[in-house]
Amino acid sequence: MHHRTSRYLFLHLVCLYDVTIGFSIFKERIPNGDKVVDPCDSNEIWTGLGHQNKDGGGLTNPFGQAFKNNNFVWNKTFCMEDSDGDGATNGRELGDPLCLWKFGTSPIFQPLGHPGVCEPWSSPFCRRKNANWLNCVNLPVECEHIRMRGVRNMQLRLPPTNVPAQETTYVCVNLEFPSDRDYHVIADTAFVNNSNVLHHMMLQGCSPGVTAAALAHPLGQVYPCSMLAEPELCPDLITGWTPAISGNCHPLEAGYKIGRTGSRYAVLQVMWNNPTMSAGEMDSSGMILFYTSRLRPYNIGTLQVGTKSILIPPGEKGFDIESKCDSSCTRQQLSRPIFILNGYNHMHYAGAEMRIAMRKFREVQDHTITQDIVYDYDNPVIHTLLSPVEIKPRDEIFTSCSYNTMVRNTTTSFGQTPSDEMCLGLLSYYPAENMSPRHCLSEMGLPQCVLNDQTAFIDRCPVVSFPSSHEATSFMQLLDDNCFPFRCNRECIDVVKRIRKHPCFIGKVKEYTITQIEKIHGLESIARLKSCDVEIARQEGLCKKPVGTSSCFCSDFPMRRVI
Repeated sequence: MHHRTSRYLFLHLVCLYDVTIGFSIFKERIPNGDKVVDPCDSNEIWTGLGHQNKDGGGLTNPFGQAFKNNNFVWNKTFCMEDSDGDGATNGRELGDPLCLWKFGTSPIFQPLGHPGVCEPWSSPFCRRKNANWLNCVNLPVECEHIRMRGVRNMQLRLPPTNVPAQETTYVCVNLEFPSDRDYHVIADTAFVNNSNVLHHMMLQGCSPGVTAAALAHPLGQVYPCSMLAEPELCPDLITGWTPAISGNCHPLEAGYKIGRTGSRYAVLQVMWNNPTMSAGEMDSSGMILFYTSRLRPYNIGTLQVGTKSILIPPGEKGFDIESKCDSSCTRQQLSRPIFILNGYNHMHYAGAEMRIAMRKFREVQDHTITQDIVYDYDNPVIHTLLSPVEIKPRDEIFTSCSYNTMVRNTTTSFGQTPSDEMCLGLLSYYPAENMSPRHCLSEMGLPQCVLNDQTAFIDRCPVVSFPSSHEATSFMQLLDDNCFPFRCNRECIDVVKRIRKHPCFIGKVKEYTITQIEKIHGLESIARLKSCDVEIARQEGLCKKPVGTSSCFCSDFPMRRVI
């Protein structure tokens, strides 16, 4: 009997050893096989990548089964597949987006997701995809600071409200903070009243000095809204909740200031998801804030990055927009370094992917701050950083947005409604006072901070003052004397060539200059300026080959030119 037991134990250990060795081999056969983060816990690694349990236990997950079906070979075909069905290819999630990795080499990029788990796991779509095996448990916020002496808590909640019998509903309510003195919010968690319908919540803080009368809706009144309600008066993202977010615990040295000289009011936004369209549901969910009158050394603020210059053509599968918080702006706006705590990416329904990254002064390597490789407008994610990211004067912040407009037949521009688009990031940081103003945007590829400076030059162009200058006026007079809208003559060609040699009509400042010229001198001036585009392109040899995606040709008046 003892011999039989020993034999079974030996066989069990042999099998276990064989499986363990197998996992090790499999991890080496795919890029970053030992670096994929647990979707439920960003502090843990999913070691059994092809299995339903992160330690290699359980059945194979969709990626593991697909890898087995591909004879455990990483090739371009398998790399381009989307095994978990979340919209990102296996290569994209494992840090091999171009499918160039070979066995035995080091991947160029870090992994961005889990190829066997539909992400973000908290979205309704991915909950259905992962329903049979993935169960991420969201634990309450752990924060020892809330047990310190003098810490109180408040509930900012919806009044009991009927949930409409429709699939998706956004509602907001304006609420008031204590204002007898100043306080610091040091942590937060959610109060979930109706988990059947609650999808997510966001709490925005209004700027100091904003009065209740200035808000569009009375305090305590529930009203329909969309993401980022009151964006001008209440721009600070204090906190948010989704099933993937347990809460926030701010570092001991910083808090979000509310009260007498801080935020006096807030906007609570709630999204309900009621796919069965049940009638009679009620909800009064909200956020619980922990606050203290013992102020910490630093205040937390919100930095807005990105761009509002958005024109996205229809029928595009991956139309990219990139903006930059330029080194010239951080040099002007930062008095001292700041430390990023978390970040939130914001696009609308055409948004497909978004990333915010920073680059240190005189370095070439980017460092990711936030990234949604599959963006979902209805499932916002607040990316909490494991440790604060320092931004110094002259460092740069990049915001990249990618859009899918395949189902649209008109151009999409910047706007507040979900059918419009945005490319904005909100970064919580401290000390709040170290940056002014608290936005760092670009406009048509140019730093907005420079466009607020009448004396500024970009590429030898006085970009702000030029459109209204005497020099610009003389150029417009030359166009008026020698050119006709939609009709080219020889004199006009010479005038336009002369104008185009000016630094303000060259390179990255050109389009901005033209838009400002149009505002000041009228659309007819721009029609004269562009009246000889085809003829000049022909002289320069551009019409003998495709220019962009089109060839040069003349058509009937007045739509004569395509370049």
